Amino acid sequence: MDSSALGAYGVRVAWVSLVSLLVAGIGLDLVTNGVNAFYPVHDQFYSVSGKLQFSNQEGVVQTFIQPQAHGSTANTHYRTGFDLARGPDPAEKERVFPIVRSGRQLLLGAMSFGIVGFRLWESRNK
Repeated sequence: MDSSALGAYGVRVAWVSLVSLLVAGIGLDLVTNGVNAFYPVHDQFYSVSGKLQFSNQEGVVQTFIQPQAHGSTANTHYRTGFDLARGPDPAEKERVFPIVRSGRQLLLGAMSFGIVGFRLWESRNK
C-alpha cells in the first residue's frame, strides 16, 4: 500500500500519533521525573516544575520558565515495576506498579472514569 492511498486521513493519524507521543510520553515525564532529551549528545536530565499563582502584592508569579537540570544516566534512575530484580533470588523481589499516589490523583481518576462512562452510556441511549 503506497502512502498516497491513505491521503489526508493518513497524515492526520501521523500528526495525532506524534503529538500523543510528545505529550503523553515525553511531556508527562518532563513534569514528573525528568527527561534526558538530548542523550547521548548531552547526558543531563531536565524537568519542568514550578508554580503559577496570583498574589495581591506580587501579581502573577510563575516559575515554570527555566527547566531544572538534575543528574545524568550515571547517577539517576527512575524505578518502575518493569525493573529487573537485583539480588541472589529474583523471585523474592517485589515489583511495584504505581497506579495512584495521592488523593488528588484518585479523585481525578475516578471523576474521569465516571465522566467517560456517563458519556458512553449517554451516547448509546440516544
